[in-house]
Amino acid sequence: MASSVVDGAKEVLFEAISTLIDVDRNCRYVVIGGWCPYLRKCNGYSHPGTFDVDILFEKAYEKYELSEYIIAMMSKEYYPSAKHSFQLLKKINVGAEGFIYNVDLLHPGMIKENPDLFVDHLDLDVFVDKFKGEKYKEKSIILPGSEIIFDEILFDMYELGGLKFNLLTYEGMFLTKTISCQKVKRERDCYDIFLGFKSGEISSEKIRTFCKKYSYINASVEDFIEYINNPENKFDEKVLRFSGGSKESASKYIIDNITA
Repeated sequence: MASSVVDGAKEVLFEAISTLIDVDRNCRYVVIGGWCPYLRKCNGYSHPGTFDVDILFEKAYEKYELSEYIIAMMSKEYYPSAKHSFQLLKKINVGAEGFIYNVDLLHPGMIKENPDLFVDHLDLDVFVDKFKGEKYKEKSIILPGSEIIFDEILFDMYELGGLKFNLLTYEGMFLTKTISCQKVKRERDCYDIFLGFKSGEISSEKIRTFCKKYSYINASVEDFIEYINNPENKFDEKVLRFSGGSKESASKYIIDNITA
């Protein structure tokens, strides 16, 4: 039994990755999202943790690529989400309460090439509704612009409690959060980016190289710099909510590092 909500998420992470290794040891995948800053950490700063598991699969843009994995997860009492067809849900007991956790299945790609966002992986013999006659399909969802994670190998092997898995680097995290941090209710993404630069594990030289090599990366980084430069977006205030009261200007620190 998990002792905290974050520990419950760790149980899901362990089971999701262990199952994947059992199904296909050679599968190229990366654990992304909040696990990167939470596990890698940064001296002098804490992280609130993350409460779901996001897995990016290199080949999941191909239909039914994840069918065997999804079946294996369902055999371990992970259930399809009625609302989000790219999620698998699991109940974990934390103390005296039960909590529902989600595993998100993602694939790389560009929205212009795949405007539908989703790829089908498993057909279930269940109707979505009785009018259209459409049956439920478990899917993956696109993570726009994330091909660079595999192209430039922006992940490495991380070990947690004896389990070894591919974890996103801080550089990869930054490049996948430049847009998401600008969205409503994604304030912690701002803090995650700040931690990445504070850790010293984001190379400004590499970022500039990526910007020259990939036009879509250049566009997203330029958009991010414009965003944090605008006081109306309150980037520093969003970081301050998680940083323990530091009065340092997070936006200035990041821009100074990017342009160094």
